[in-house]
Amino acid sequence: MQVLKDPSCGSGRMLLASAFEIGNRHYYYGIDIDSTCVKMAAINLFLNGIFKGEVMCADALNPDDFRCSYKFSVFPLGVRLITEKENSTLSQLHKNSFVKDEERKEIQIRLF
Repeated sequence: MQVLKDPSCGSGRMLLASAFEIGNRHYYYGIDIDSTCVKMAAINLFLNGIFKGEVMCADALNPDDFRCSYKFSVFPLGVRLITEKENSTLSQLHKNSFVKDEERKEIQIRLF
């Protein structure tokens, strides 16, 4: 299973194109600074059958920035708003992408 991350996802078209190309059983994560684009991306991915992933409203260049996040899944079916940074898987993955490789491996084992 692969994890795909788009640091400036916009409306999610690139994530959606990759889902059509490699399949929707992977995890899809997107980050954008514009809250309207984040909402569009979450709805776009969900309505096109991508049920594993999250889209976060934040600055992709700042690991500590977090405004909100939308997680889409099958169980429970729907798109959920996440307002707390600690409950966001993408926020943790994004913050960990700024650490060294040795530390990242240890953190990813704990997340998954």
